[in-house]
Amino acid sequence: VDMTMEFEGVEDLPSFELPPAGHYRLALSTEVKDINGNPAMEFSYKVLEALEVADGAEVPKNAKFSELFFLNANDKGEKVGLSFLKPKLVRVCTAMGVQCTMENLLEVAQDLEMTAVLKHRLDAKATKAAREADGEAPAVYRADIPEKTFKVAS
Repeated sequence: VDMTMEFEGVEDLPSFELPPAGHYRLALSTEVKDINGNPAMEFSYKVLEALEVADGAEVPKNAKFSELFFLNANDKGEKVGLSFLKPKLVRVCTAMGVQCTMENLLEVAQDLEMTAVLKHRLDAKATKAAREADGEAPAVYRADIPEKTFKVAS
């Protein structure tokens, strides 16, 4: 290791902060994760290009963000996460010409180029918890990509 090395040429790590709302070209990858004993489908997005954002909004370099869809039932026995996952799964699988299954989604959605509109959705529960811990905490927002804006690159 060169101890006199300048760090200007070292590439920054990807930012895991939510980029500004706007229209983006993204790379989508999917995987199933275990989140505190609960299976969840993660849609991970890497910003390839900002196509349109609000004037003056800065998009972090190499920005990444994700959406989680829990696959198990809630306290009422409802599989709500699957209902939120379904429109996106159908859109991706249909565009790729494969049967709409989670197995096929996991196979085809690996660095899959797409365009989408990113919106911000207030996470009231996370905001409340953050403010209980610190009364000055900012509101917590989550990524929201309406499935109608989700277009797989051809």
